[in-house]
Amino acid sequence: MNRLFSLHSRFGAFLAFFAMVVVASTNAQVAPQLGTAKAYGAFTGAGAVQSTGLTVVVGNIGTNAGEFTGFPPGIYTGELHNADAASLTAKNDLTTGYNLMNDAVHAIIFDEALNATMGNGQTLFSKTYGREDLTTITGELTFDAEGDPDAIFIVKIRAALNVAAFTKIKLANGAKATNIYWAVDGAVTVLDSSVFLGTVIANGAIHFYGGSTLEGSALSVIGAITLAGNSVSGPNGFGPQDSLIVLTPEIGDTLQGGQTNYQITWRGTGIGVIKTFALSLDSGLTWTNIDTVSTTGFTTGWDIPDTSSSKAIIRLTDTNGLVGYSGVFTILPTPEIIILTPTLNQVLVGGTLNYQITWSGPGEKGLGTFPPPPPPAPPSAPFPTPPPPASPVPGVFRAPFCTGPLPPPPPFPAFLGGGGFFSPPGTPQKAVPPPALVPPPPWCENFQITWSGSGIAEMNTFEYSLDSGATWKMIGTMATNGFAYAWNVPDTSSTKAMVRITDANSLRAVSKVFSITRTPIPGVITVVRPARGEVILGGTMNYRISWIGTNIASRKKIEVSLDSGATWTRISEITDNSLSISWDVPDTNTTRAFVRVTDGNGIVGVSGKFTIISSAPAPGSIVIWHPMAGEEIMGGYVNFPIAFTAINASARKTFEYSLDGGATWVVIGEADTYGQFYSWPMVPNVETSLALIRITDATGIIGLSGLFTITKMPDDGIIDALTLTGLDGNGNIDNSGVVGINWTYTGEIGTSVNVEVSLDYTATWMHVATVPTTSAPYASWVTPSSGFFNPVFIRVTSTKGMTRASLPFSIGSVTAVETDLSELGYAISSYPNPTGSQTTFRVNIPQAGFATLSIFDQRGTNVGIVTSQYFAEGAYDIPYGTNELSSGIYTYVLTVNGDRLANRLVVTK
Repeated sequence: MNRLFSLHSRFGAFLAFFAMVVVASTNAQVAPQLGTAKAYGAFTGAGAVQSTGLTVVVGNIGTNAGEFTGFPPGIYTGELHNADAASLTAKNDLTTGYNLMNDAVHAIIFDEALNATMGNGQTLFSKTYGREDLTTITGELTFDAEGDPDAIFIVKIRAALNVAAFTKIKLANGAKATNIYWAVDGAVTVLDSSVFLGTVIANGAIHFYGGSTLEGSALSVIGAITLAGNSVSGPNGFGPQDSLIVLTPEIGDTLQGGQTNYQITWRGTGIGVIKTFALSLDSGLTWTNIDTVSTTGFTTGWDIPDTSSSKAIIRLTDTNGLVGYSGVFTILPTPEIIILTPTLNQVLVGGTLNYQITWSGPGEKGLGTFPPPPPPAPPSAPFPTPPPPASPVPGVFRAPFCTGPLPPPPPFPAFLGGGGFFSPPGTPQKAVPPPALVPPPPWCENFQITWSGSGIAEMNTFEYSLDSGATWKMIGTMATNGFAYAWNVPDTSSTKAMVRITDANSLRAVSKVFSITRTPIPGVITVVRPARGEVILGGTMNYRISWIGTNIASRKKIEVSLDSGATWTRISEITDNSLSISWDVPDTNTTRAFVRVTDGNGIVGVSGKFTIISSAPAPGSIVIWHPMAGEEIMGGYVNFPIAFTAINASARKTFEYSLDGGATWVVIGEADTYGQFYSWPMVPNVETSLALIRITDATGIIGLSGLFTITKMPDDGIIDALTLTGLDGNGNIDNSGVVGINWTYTGEIGTSVNVEVSLDYTATWMHVATVPTTSAPYASWVTPSSGFFNPVFIRVTSTKGMTRASLPFSIGSVTAVETDLSELGYAISSYPNPTGSQTTFRVNIPQAGFATLSIFDQRGTNVGIVTSQYFAEGAYDIPYGTNELSSGIYTYVLTVNGDRLANRLVVTK
């Protein structure tokens, strides 16, 4: 039986036996010591402190050298220190604290490396995290204390930190903002309407924009601090003991004028029973008392005035003199747009064509129709991607929802932020019933959104929600005086769907809740194993037949045919939802075998044709492909990788070398392994052109390398050890991870050490760093951002030729489940292999897409493209002539739909 192998699955047992992992970790994090600087809500050692709008800073504020502007109207609750003795002390304390966290010596000490982008649902635990380059946070980022209220979180970034608009940092399981520390060697920029938690300690400027909130402190060793209507909760537990914090309305909220019993909420300690509430519509310039209540609770009802303001603030004052301010929020007036359809509880079918959304209201102007866009051009000439707006808003998709290529949309307006619900005034005066539902065409289907009302601006923005308005997705925009818009109903499922219309004057209407049902998906079964073209040894016990699919019934019958489907024999029948069974393969010969899986609904999946060969003994072989014939290696090379391919060989193998063309042999060692790498502890430091490697298994099968050369190197020094950090217990590291490379040496090894990495079985080596021997023996390397690589080697070579290689490790997630099969069902193999003049590649593609199959030589040079084209779903046999390839070891790589599989091809002449 031929044992094919893939980069996605090899070396599991080998790595478990040989991998040496050094992982930097700590059991508990220690909060940094900031001295007097910890009493500040905002402070810089050298730079201006500037504020616009109503900024509220709890705690001290100041700068040791720079301008201080914007207070008032900004507010701070502690002391101001501007170029005085206290500010100088705070500067020195802050500088010391920062250096102990993030100077060149301490920055490299962390538990876990960060990717370039944080957030998007990511969760961090009590650790010290590190990142060398520019870092961005977007979406949601959660700090999880795992039930430990004293859990400390430290993030070290050796470059700038950018926080996207609308980013939210959250706490979970007892985590506290006072226990989060950000050490940033560069500028920190937090864009509009974000919620940021923790103490920021930056060696650069700090900018908070657009009403963002900081629950913590902003401390800069050197650099300006710029605030714009922000709320800064102040130092880590060093503010006043009593506190009053308004929770809702939140910064950036949009409230609907006229809403009754909106709940203002707050929290804090030492709050008096009697509380007075005031409203400002002009960012705090003027105030109007709205209520005085006597309560020990933390919420009160408020009838929102029917007015318009984008600068609204709530102020809460108790009898103890505590004051709390909400973030700046928006109040919208009662809209004059009334959506009539979809109606309450109406059910739409996803993909419906031209369903009519209608509306009316006082001062109705009438109904209009927005014509649907034309069908797209043929696939060979798709519509061009529309240009972005002049001032794009992050996170807003400005194109109609469509199942095909998009026509150029009309010009885009400025996006109007989300708002609350409203009660439509009056009885609708006109309603257009929806037309009959029809199946969608293969291009963009258009649901007609129509409306009416008074005082509506020409520019309208259309959105839909699938979660009762918790989140909204853009449908499109239109500049028109009409009252209709074509919408493509998404083919999804929701019982909480809504449509929202907003014009340029902030008039807004929200439909009633309706439902969307997904278009039924027919069931399908795809047999994954046996793969098309696979060769199985007859008599194999417990071979796993596997399949994938959708909408499959629990009852399934599995059969086999040995005559191309003329007759079928039942293998098994199951009544559960498993996707594989064990099969004892019959000990016979056939090249026309198929497996068939049929479920209780009559859905059938048939494998590709495969071969069963009798279990008669097959000859074994061992082929050594590293070192290559004619290769020159350096004497004294430590951990030289011997690479080979063994077929039908035993696990026990003996490794030997000869320096005289095979006249005499010296044992290197023995190993019990089915892997194909063995580390030669040290190449003899001699001069010979008659070196050989010999591998012998327990049954007498012998593999012999070609003659190669060993060059004698100076013996007045040696590289004693090479260790790698950043790998996990299985000798693996994530993509974009940082590998720490450490070595020790004795004696004179030269003036510098060259650090290299190989991703292709040591065929080629890429330069990582050149480190003078006068510097610390350390380097680091950032792994590729995507892809799976196995095995990977690190090699260090001194200028005098002393060389040492690491044990192999892997990079990225293993996407293979068996040999050459990926999680997505893609598979590739070749037969015969080894080959002389021709081989056939067998490729299984479960999802249509563009695929490229290429062949690379030992130097990493592309020596042939087998195919590069679009493939429909299915299995393919692709013959390829190898007459132009010389004898040797090659790598063939299949790239399709973001998946990458690779295997070895041996050519013998």
